[in-house]
Amino acid sequence: MPLASQTFSSYSLSVAAIAALALAAACTEAPPLELPTDPGAGAVYAFVQRGWILDRAAAHSVDLDGDGHPDNQLGRLIDVLGSLGLAVNDAGAEQFASGELRIAHVVRADSLDDGTAAWTLRSGAGAPPRFDGTDQLTLPVADGGMVGRIVGGRFEARAGELTLRVPLFPGQPAMAIPVVDGVVQLALRGGCGGTLAGAIGPAALDALVDVMAAEAVAHLAAHPDHPFTATAIRFLDSDGDGRVSAAEVADLALGLLVPDVDLDGDGAADHVAVGLGFDCVPARAITAATR
Repeated sequence: MPLASQTFSSYSLSVAAIAALALAAACTEAPPLELPTDPGAGAVYAFVQRGWILDRAAAHSVDLDGDGHPDNQLGRLIDVLGSLGLAVNDAGAEQFASGELRIAHVVRADSLDDGTAAWTLRSGAGAPPRFDGTDQLTLPVADGGMVGRIVGGRFEARAGELTLRVPLFPGQPAMAIPVVDGVVQLALRGGCGGTLAGAIGPAALDALVDVMAAEAVAHLAAHPDHPFTATAIRFLDSDGDGRVSAAEVADLALGLLVPDVDLDGDGAADHVAVGLGFDCVPARAITAATR
Protein backbone atom coordinates (compact mmCIF):
# COMPACT_ATOMS: atom_id res chain seq x y z
CA MET A 1 0.00 0.00 0.00
CA PRO A 2 1.60 3.36 -0.96
CA LEU A 3 0.86 5.06 2.36
CA ALA A 4 2.42 2.31 4.38
CA SER A 5 5.74 2.69 2.59
CA GLN A 6 6.27 6.28 3.57
CA THR A 7 8.55 7.31 6.45
CA PHE A 8 8.80 10.49 8.45
CA SER A 9 12.49 11.21 8.04
CA SER A 10 11.80 14.28 5.92
CA TYR A 11 8.49 15.34 7.49
CA SER A 12 7.07 15.51 3.97
CA LEU A 13 3.89 13.45 4.18
CA SER A 14 0.96 13.55 1.86
CA VAL A 15 -2.39 14.65 3.26
CA ALA A 16 -3.66 11.09 3.00
CA ALA A 17 -0.73 9.66 4.92
CA ILE A 18 -1.03 12.30 7.64
CA ALA A 19 -4.71 11.62 8.15
CA ALA A 20 -4.12 7.89 8.38
CA LEU A 21 -1.18 8.39 10.70
CA ALA A 22 -3.21 10.38 13.16
CA LEU A 23 -5.04 7.26 14.20
CA ALA A 24 -1.99 5.19 14.89
CA ALA A 25 -0.59 6.41 17.67
CA ALA A 26 15.49 19.83 18.57
CA CYS A 27 17.21 18.55 21.27
CA THR A 28 20.68 18.65 19.78
CA GLU A 29 22.64 15.43 19.75
CA ALA A 30 23.62 14.43 23.28
CA PRO A 31 27.33 13.78 23.72
CA PRO A 32 28.41 10.35 24.99
CA LEU A 33 28.52 10.16 28.76
CA GLU A 34 31.12 8.47 30.92
CA LEU A 35 28.73 7.27 33.59
CA PRO A 36 29.97 7.19 37.18
CA THR A 37 29.27 4.07 39.18
CA ASP A 38 28.64 5.60 42.62
CA PRO A 39 26.40 8.63 43.09
CA GLY A 40 27.29 8.84 46.77
CA ALA A 41 24.83 9.22 49.61
CA GLY A 42 23.48 12.63 48.74
CA ALA A 43 20.13 14.18 49.47
CA VAL A 44 16.89 12.97 47.87
CA TYR A 45 14.89 15.37 45.72
CA ALA A 46 11.50 14.58 44.22
CA PHE A 47 9.68 16.10 41.27
CA VAL A 48 6.12 15.22 40.32
CA GLN A 49 5.33 15.24 36.64
CA ARG A 50 2.56 17.61 35.58
CA GLY A 51 2.12 16.48 32.00
CA TRP A 52 3.58 15.16 28.78
CA ILE A 53 4.51 17.43 25.87
CA LEU A 54 3.54 15.33 22.85
CA ASP A 55 3.31 17.90 20.07
CA ARG A 56 6.97 18.98 19.77
CA ALA A 57 8.76 15.95 18.37
CA ALA A 58 11.70 17.85 16.92
CA ALA A 59 12.49 19.48 20.27
CA HIS A 60 12.59 16.11 22.04
CA SER A 61 14.47 14.01 19.50
CA VAL A 62 17.74 12.37 20.56
CA ASP A 63 20.45 10.68 18.50
CA LEU A 64 20.25 7.18 19.96
CA ASP A 65 22.62 5.36 17.61
CA GLY A 66 25.33 7.96 17.05
CA ASP A 67 24.72 8.50 13.35
CA GLY A 68 24.45 12.27 13.75
CA HIS A 69 20.70 12.39 13.17
CA PRO A 70 18.14 12.93 15.97
CA ASP A 71 15.75 9.98 16.20
CA ASN A 72 12.06 10.12 17.09
CA GLN A 73 9.87 8.11 14.71
CA LEU A 74 7.03 7.48 17.17
CA GLY A 75 7.25 11.00 18.54
CA ARG A 76 6.76 12.39 15.05
CA LEU A 77 3.68 10.25 14.57
CA ILE A 78 2.17 11.53 17.80
CA ASP A 79 3.17 15.07 16.86
CA VAL A 80 1.24 14.80 13.59
CA LEU A 81 -1.72 13.24 15.37
CA GLY A 82 -1.87 16.29 17.61
CA SER A 83 -1.54 18.66 14.67
CA LEU A 84 -4.69 17.11 13.20
CA GLY A 85 -6.74 18.12 16.21
CA LEU A 86 -6.51 15.23 18.63
CA ALA A 87 -5.86 16.69 22.09
CA VAL A 88 -2.87 14.49 22.85
CA ASN A 89 -1.54 16.75 25.61
CA ASP A 90 -4.97 17.05 27.21
CA ALA A 91 -5.28 13.29 27.69
CA GLY A 92 -2.24 13.24 29.93
CA ALA A 93 -3.08 16.49 31.68
CA GLU A 94 -6.46 15.11 32.73
CA GLN A 95 -4.97 11.95 34.21
CA PHE A 96 -2.16 13.78 35.99
CA ALA A 97 -4.56 16.36 37.44
CA SER A 98 -6.96 13.70 38.74
CA GLY A 99 -4.25 11.52 40.25
CA GLU A 100 -5.23 8.62 37.99
CA LEU A 101 -1.63 8.70 36.79
CA ARG A 102 1.23 10.04 38.87
CA ILE A 103 4.84 10.00 37.72
CA ALA A 104 7.78 11.03 39.88
CA HIS A 105 11.38 11.82 39.02
CA VAL A 106 13.50 11.09 42.10
CA VAL A 107 17.06 12.43 42.17
CA ARG A 108 19.72 11.54 44.73
CA ALA A 109 22.63 13.96 44.63
CA ASP A 110 24.90 16.11 46.76
CA SER A 111 23.88 19.16 44.73
CA LEU A 112 21.33 20.01 42.07
CA ASP A 113 23.89 22.27 40.38
CA ASP A 114 26.77 19.96 39.46
CA GLY A 115 28.04 16.46 40.22
CA THR A 116 27.12 12.81 40.10
CA ALA A 117 23.46 11.84 40.62
CA ALA A 118 21.15 8.84 40.59
CA TRP A 119 17.73 9.22 38.97
CA THR A 120 14.69 7.00 39.36
CA LEU A 121 11.39 7.08 37.46
CA ARG A 122 8.36 5.88 39.42
CA SER A 123 4.62 5.79 38.80
CA GLY A 124 1.34 5.00 40.48
CA ALA A 125 -1.98 6.58 41.38
CA GLY A 126 -3.24 8.65 44.28
CA ALA A 127 -5.13 11.71 45.37
CA PRO A 128 -5.30 14.69 42.99
CA PRO A 129 -1.96 16.48 43.31
CA ARG A 130 -1.59 20.16 44.14
CA PHE A 131 1.54 20.76 42.06
CA ASP A 132 2.55 23.42 44.59
CA GLY A 133 5.57 21.76 46.15
CA THR A 134 3.64 20.09 48.99
CA ASP A 135 2.76 16.79 47.32
CA GLN A 136 3.89 13.64 49.12
CA LEU A 137 4.54 10.73 46.79
CA THR A 138 3.93 7.06 47.44
CA LEU A 139 4.46 5.41 44.08
CA PRO A 140 4.91 1.63 44.06
CA VAL A 141 5.96 1.05 40.43
CA ALA A 142 9.61 1.40 39.43
CA ASP A 143 9.79 2.36 35.74
CA GLY A 144 13.56 2.63 35.48
CA GLY A 145 16.61 4.40 36.80
CA MET A 146 20.08 5.52 35.77
CA VAL A 147 23.21 7.14 37.13
CA GLY A 148 24.51 10.24 35.38
CA ARG A 149 25.83 13.74 35.87
CA ILE A 150 24.38 17.14 36.67
CA VAL A 151 26.04 20.01 34.83
CA GLY A 152 24.78 23.53 35.39
CA GLY A 153 21.53 22.32 36.93
CA ARG A 154 20.79 19.87 34.12
CA PHE A 155 20.87 16.11 34.69
CA GLU A 156 21.54 13.65 31.89
CA ALA A 157 21.95 9.89 31.76
CA ARG A 158 21.56 7.23 29.11
CA ALA A 159 21.64 3.52 28.31
CA GLY A 160 18.92 2.44 30.74
CA GLU A 161 15.69 0.48 30.30
CA LEU A 162 12.56 2.54 30.95
CA THR A 163 8.80 2.24 30.81
CA LEU A 164 7.06 5.43 29.67
CA ARG A 165 3.40 5.66 30.69
CA VAL A 166 1.66 7.88 28.18
CA PRO A 167 -2.07 8.69 27.84
CA LEU A 168 -2.63 9.42 24.16
CA PHE A 169 -6.36 9.30 23.49
CA PRO A 170 -8.64 11.24 25.88
CA GLY A 171 -10.70 8.88 27.99
CA GLN A 172 -8.37 5.93 27.38
CA PRO A 173 -5.81 4.44 29.79
CA ALA A 174 -2.15 5.34 29.64
CA MET A 175 -0.10 3.20 27.29
CA ALA A 176 3.03 1.55 28.68
CA ILE A 177 5.91 2.08 26.24
CA PRO A 178 8.98 -0.04 27.08
CA VAL A 179 12.26 1.31 25.73
CA VAL A 180 15.89 0.28 25.75
CA ASP A 181 18.93 2.54 25.44
CA GLY A 182 16.86 5.08 27.38
CA VAL A 183 17.86 8.70 27.80
CA VAL A 184 16.77 11.22 30.41
CA GLN A 185 17.49 14.93 30.13
CA LEU A 186 16.13 16.76 33.16
CA ALA A 187 16.40 20.45 34.02
CA LEU A 188 16.54 20.87 37.79
CA ARG A 189 17.06 24.62 38.09
CA GLY A 190 14.99 27.44 36.62
CA GLY A 191 11.99 25.21 36.00
CA CYS A 192 11.63 21.45 36.03
CA GLY A 193 11.18 19.50 32.81
CA GLY A 194 12.96 17.72 30.03
CA THR A 195 12.98 14.75 27.69
CA LEU A 196 12.60 11.01 28.06
CA ALA A 197 13.67 8.99 25.04
CA GLY A 198 14.60 5.47 24.00
CA ALA A 199 14.29 2.73 21.42
CA ILE A 200 11.35 0.35 21.01
CA GLY A 201 12.18 -3.21 19.88
CA PRO A 202 10.16 -5.18 17.30
CA ALA A 203 8.12 -7.29 19.74
CA ALA A 204 7.40 -4.31 21.99
CA LEU A 205 6.36 -2.28 18.95
CA ASP A 206 3.88 -4.94 17.81
CA ALA A 207 2.28 -5.01 21.25
CA LEU A 208 2.21 -1.21 21.50
CA VAL A 209 0.57 -0.80 18.09
CA ASP A 210 -2.15 -3.28 19.08
CA VAL A 211 -2.94 -1.16 22.14
CA MET A 212 -2.83 2.08 20.16
CA ALA A 213 -5.14 0.66 17.51
CA ALA A 214 -7.68 -0.53 20.07
CA GLU A 215 -7.64 2.85 21.81
CA ALA A 216 -7.99 4.69 18.49
CA VAL A 217 -11.07 2.66 17.56
CA ALA A 218 -12.59 3.21 21.01
CA HIS A 219 -11.95 6.95 20.70
CA LEU A 220 -13.63 7.08 17.29
CA ALA A 221 -16.63 5.19 18.60
CA ALA A 222 -16.98 7.66 21.45
CA HIS A 223 -16.84 10.66 19.07
CA PRO A 224 -18.81 9.65 15.95
CA ASP A 225 -19.64 13.22 14.95
CA HIS A 226 -16.16 14.66 15.22
CA PRO A 227 -14.61 15.71 11.86
CA PHE A 228 -11.57 13.63 12.76
CA THR A 229 -13.73 10.49 12.72
CA ALA A 230 -14.96 11.16 9.20
CA THR A 231 -11.38 11.71 8.04
CA ALA A 232 -10.30 8.45 9.66
CA ILE A 233 -13.00 6.43 7.97
CA ARG A 234 -12.23 7.97 4.59
CA PHE A 235 -8.55 7.01 4.70
CA LEU A 236 -8.48 3.88 6.86
CA ASP A 237 -11.56 1.94 5.84
CA SER A 238 -9.72 -0.41 3.50
CA ASP A 239 -12.59 -2.88 3.09
CA GLY A 240 -15.25 -0.22 2.44
CA ASP A 241 -17.63 -1.28 5.20
CA GLY A 242 -17.97 2.27 6.56
CA ARG A 243 -16.05 1.49 9.75
CA VAL A 244 -12.46 1.48 10.97
CA SER A 245 -11.26 -1.66 12.67
CA ALA A 246 -8.32 -2.09 15.02
CA ALA A 247 -6.71 -4.38 12.44
CA GLU A 248 -6.90 -1.68 9.77
CA VAL A 249 -5.28 0.86 12.08
CA ALA A 250 -2.59 -1.56 13.25
CA ASP A 251 -1.64 -2.68 9.75
CA LEU A 252 -1.13 0.86 8.55
CA ALA A 253 0.64 1.95 11.73
CA LEU A 254 3.20 -0.83 11.44
CA GLY A 255 3.82 0.18 7.85
CA LEU A 256 4.42 3.78 8.87
CA LEU A 257 6.53 3.08 11.95
CA VAL A 258 9.64 2.22 9.99
CA PRO A 259 12.65 1.58 12.28
CA ASP A 260 14.97 4.57 12.53
CA VAL A 261 17.59 3.38 15.05
CA ASP A 262 20.45 0.92 14.47
CA LEU A 263 21.34 -0.36 17.92
CA ASP A 264 23.43 -3.37 16.91
CA GLY A 265 25.63 -1.42 14.52
CA ASP A 266 25.08 -3.64 11.49
CA GLY A 267 24.01 -0.74 9.28
CA ALA A 268 20.30 -1.59 9.31
CA ALA A 269 17.78 0.17 11.53
CA ASP A 270 16.21 -2.31 13.95
CA HIS A 271 14.34 -0.21 16.56
CA VAL A 272 11.81 2.63 16.51
CA ALA A 273 12.78 5.72 18.49
CA VAL A 274 10.54 7.74 20.75
CA GLY A 275 11.31 11.03 22.49
CA LEU A 276 8.73 12.82 24.62
CA GLY A 277 8.84 16.07 26.52
CA PHE A 278 7.50 16.55 30.04
CA ASP A 279 7.16 19.23 32.68
CA CYS A 280 7.25 18.79 36.43
CA VAL A 281 7.32 20.60 39.76
CA PRO A 282 9.08 19.85 43.05
CA ALA A 283 7.38 17.58 45.57
CA ARG A 284 7.84 17.75 49.34
CA ALA A 285 8.36 14.23 50.60
CA ILE A 286 9.29 10.73 49.53
CA THR A 287 7.82 7.71 51.23
CA ALA A 288 9.66 4.42 51.62
CA ALA A 289 7.75 2.97 48.68
CA THR A 290 9.22 5.60 46.38
CA ARG A 291 12.86 5.07 47.26
